[in-house]
Amino acid sequence: MTTYNNILIPVDFSEASAMAVKRALDSEISTATQITLAHIVDYMPPAYVRPEIPEIYASEDLMKQRAQKHLDEFIQQIGLTGCKSIIEFGRAKSRILKLLSENNFDLVILAKHNRTGVQKLLGSVSNAVANEAKCDVLIVH
Repeated sequence: MTTYNNILIPVDFSEASAMAVKRALDSEISTATQITLAHIVDYMPPAYVRPEIPEIYASEDLMKQRAQKHLDEFIQQIGLTGCKSIIEFGRAKSRILKLLSENNFDLVILAKHNRTGVQKLLGSVSNAVANEAKCDVLIVH
């Protein structure tokens, strides 16, 4: 059996994300020394349109504070203690892969979302990460 020491779990605050975290906590994986939850904010307007949009979206700092608040609440709701949290900006696929390449994660746990139509054609974050990650990948259905 493989021992995982450093686990990354990207979350989008959905029920599927909560299930992925609970799966990690309810299994032998939970013996990891470090679990990190990451939320990727996938929207950052260009500077020239910021005055025309609601204030909460006009500042990266405000968006980060709001995302961190939601992440902290999510962590509290699922009962996870002692974990790290990361807020990133950008496209989920590329930011997760960048986190994996820049850190010493030995497992990434992703929630599978049921996609339809164009989303299915474009591919999912979990598929992209599973195909490109250098570490083990667990996709929770």
